Amino acid sequence: MDGEPFIADVRVNGTDFVPSLVDYGCLCYGAVSKRTFHSLQLPHIRVQPRILENAAGDGKEVKIDKITYVSIDLDGHQQHRVFMYVIDDLNWDMILGKRWMEDQDVHIHAKEGYLEIGSSGVQYHKWSRAFSQQLADQLPPSSARVSSSPAAAPVLMRDRYPLPLLSETLRTIAKARWFTKVDVIAAFHKIRVAPADEEKTAFRTRYGSFEWLVVPFGLTGAPAAFQRYINSALQDYLDDFVSAYIDDVLIFSSGSLQDHRDKVGKVLQRLMDAGLQLDINKSEFEVKAVKYLGFIIEAECGIRVDPEKVEAVKGWATPTNVKSVRSFIGFANFYRIFMPDFSVIAEPLTRLTKKDVPFRWDGLCDEAFEKLKDLLITAPILAHFHPERETILEADASGFASGGVLLQRDDKGGLVRPVAYFSKKHSAAEANYAIHDKELLAILRCLEQWEPELRAVEHFKILTDHKNLRYFYSERRLTERQVRWSEFLSRFQFELEWRPGRKGGLPDALSTGPGYAGQPL
Repeated sequence: MDGEPFIADVRVNGTDFVPSLVDYGCLCYGAVSKRTFHSLQLPHIRVQPRILENAAGDGKEVKIDKITYVSIDLDGHQQHRVFMYVIDDLNWDMILGKRWMEDQDVHIHAKEGYLEIGSSGVQYHKWSRAFSQQLADQLPPSSARVSSSPAAAPVLMRDRYPLPLLSETLRTIAKARWFTKVDVIAAFHKIRVAPADEEKTAFRTRYGSFEWLVVPFGLTGAPAAFQRYINSALQDYLDDFVSAYIDDVLIFSSGSLQDHRDKVGKVLQRLMDAGLQLDINKSEFEVKAVKYLGFIIEAECGIRVDPEKVEAVKGWATPTNVKSVRSFIGFANFYRIFMPDFSVIAEPLTRLTKKDVPFRWDGLCDEAFEKLKDLLITAPILAHFHPERETILEADASGFASGGVLLQRDDKGGLVRPVAYFSKKHSAAEANYAIHDKELLAILRCLEQWEPELRAVEHFKILTDHKNLRYFYSERRLTERQVRWSEFLSRFQFELEWRPGRKGGLPDALSTGPGYAGQPL
């Protein structure tokens, strides 16, 4: 190949990444160097010694007496039992040659620096009706009619069908490698209002009163009604490889690209069968990073705040009344998992929202407001939670707050990364607890906050800077409060470990106030 060689990182046997030359000049399917063969402890098959010309792409004759077989994964494109020659003194760790490129229909885009495996421009033509704008514009006949209902007033009971929890939704996509996102058009209008309930949707106009025959936008129970509908359509696949949050549908997978395409096809078929149309302009197919529910989710990397959503925070005007303070706190609260000391920083603002507290915007409020804006714009990246990884909980308490961080050791090199942060102020009664009870309270609050995650792991470690907690279970006499706490603690499988307070920078910061004293562990 003329010019710079094209090197790709190939995962071999699901573990090791091997820099590999992709070379059309190498006439064989693939070759691996003898040093790589030994270092990875690959299997081999003896063959009759033979001379091969241009097997390594350099025009030389090479002698081979063995072949090996491996599973390879190139950016999600997986192959099993790929046979390769083992060659002495090969200049590259591995070569993928002409026969491999032809067999896998590989196209190298040298200028852009990437290669494409399989046919380009993948199309889901079989499900094209799901993206039909003409069908999307068609409402059921007579979507509204003249009404004489007396119910044109907000006096009815709300549908309480639960929407998915954000934390649960994000937890289901741990270790996903491929994403496809589709958006349902005019979602609510696809649901017929029950004949007995039509009069309850009555609304007044200057032309008279009308009632809806399909679910309208703005109806208080509309999100719950549609969530129930789309859950029933996708129920076999939910939390396995698809997540649906009202009209946003995310398909995710951790296998090969073909496996992902198969799953996308299954979801599109279900959506078509349910009579739903999708917006092709808002859809993304086979991507490594996707915007979903206000976050950027990156394959095998983590979750971060959507920069487009928080960029507007820079110009957020200083609140001038309680309503505008509540609006800002509500927005910031959505991203509090990215803010190690949210409750402490926001305290001057939350104080303004309390009943009978006069609205006085002072320097502390302004400092808290600006600090939260900065945190929203520079929020750190969190790791996906996965129950098979080593899990660590750090917790600490101060005189007025509890704090904690949930960490996991990743699959590469043992790096410990935060999964989520937690902080909460003590109540007036809790502020009077003895120090060992405050430390134990911090642990309990973290266990309550992350109970689904921590009960999903086989075993985890709790780090505390209070030595006496190690002897909690050996105490002969417990207070009534400690007995209650002991019952809750018994639900979890954990090991309590002491570490000096000077090494617990993050939980200390969460419990004592703004600032960051260093990386955990």
